[in-house]
Amino acid sequence: MVVSDGFWSYVHADDEAEGGRIVSLGRDIVAEFRLQTGERVELFVDQRIKWGEDWEERINDSLVSVAFFIPVITPSFFKSAPCRRELNHFVRRAESLGIRQLIMPILYADVPGLHSREPNDDAIAIIRKYQWEDWTETRFEDRGSAIYRRAVAKMASRIAEANLTVEEIVAAQGAAPVTDASGSADEGAESDSVLGALDSALAAWEKSADQLLHYLNDITAQITGAVREVPGANVGPRPLATRLKIGHELAMAINSDVAALATHAIEFESNLHEVDFGIRGLIDFSVSLTDPDAIAATCAVFEAVRKLVNIFERSPEVLSSLAEITPSLTGLSRELHAPLRSLETSMAVLTEGLEVARPWVRLIDEAGVKCP
Repeated sequence: MVVSDGFWSYVHADDEAEGGRIVSLGRDIVAEFRLQTGERVELFVDQRIKWGEDWEERINDSLVSVAFFIPVITPSFFKSAPCRRELNHFVRRAESLGIRQLIMPILYADVPGLHSREPNDDAIAIIRKYQWEDWTETRFEDRGSAIYRRAVAKMASRIAEANLTVEEIVAAQGAAPVTDASGSADEGAESDSVLGALDSALAAWEKSADQLLHYLNDITAQITGAVREVPGANVGPRPLATRLKIGHELAMAINSDVAALATHAIEFESNLHEVDFGIRGLIDFSVSLTDPDAIAATCAVFEAVRKLVNIFERSPEVLSSLAEITPSLTGLSRELHAPLRSLETSMAVLTEGLEVARPWVRLIDEAGVKCP
């Protein structure tokens, strides 16, 4: 019996709001897939698994064992660091291998940004490239209704058809001749090629990370100052008018910084996954290095990565501070709603980056390269 992994990416709070219907939908599709194909799929649904524990083991480089990856799209999906991490990692890995067919988004609740030709969110731009199934109306159907069951059957059929296509692709890739890199290849030249590609992506990522932290610190200072004024406003002669004034002034103060933060967040997220693939590729390549110059150059990059991750580890303090104080601002002024929503998305991007970057040092250590 063929057993594959089905990846169901969703926001737990959305599932709770729906009374468990989102997870139930995933299981219904899996059951229908088995009915149509006779093959069993193990549904992987728990986003509380830490990055690096189960995901690194389950996402096979060749994707041979994967039946599908379905992100369940809602506005909250793009504010969730785990969802963004899963989407970016899976999509970029699949596209690098030329296998996109198994990625099938479900639009569960409408997201206005998906209809924009130039979305200001990298994750939204990724989803726009794929054909999603529109469940914005079907989600209201009873699970036993004909409309619901036909929609489930359609998803299962898409998965079955996509799997057949991917099997053909994988078979064709497997038939291609394999070159033995350990033969006459010049190790130094190959090392230079690997390092060159990584250096460029790493430099761009470091620059965008610096800018993210810079703007986050400025925004945190502005918000903290406004929050300190609120208690005094509440006991003054005109509390409502004073709170509105504080909210208005804060919105004016942070609007440009929040917009700049969103721009750098797009660059940061895009470069992050290029760096992730590059570092992991370099680590794999480094194990077989024997040329002293190639080892020295690789070790220099490893040291730079260690320092960058150490600096980046400071970001949780900023994120924690913002997460604690921003909820108290929502009632100050409607002018704050838009910048705070944008800020929340940028914070999710930074959190995602931290979770992706943390394993790098461990992987470098485990590689066991003897650095001079």
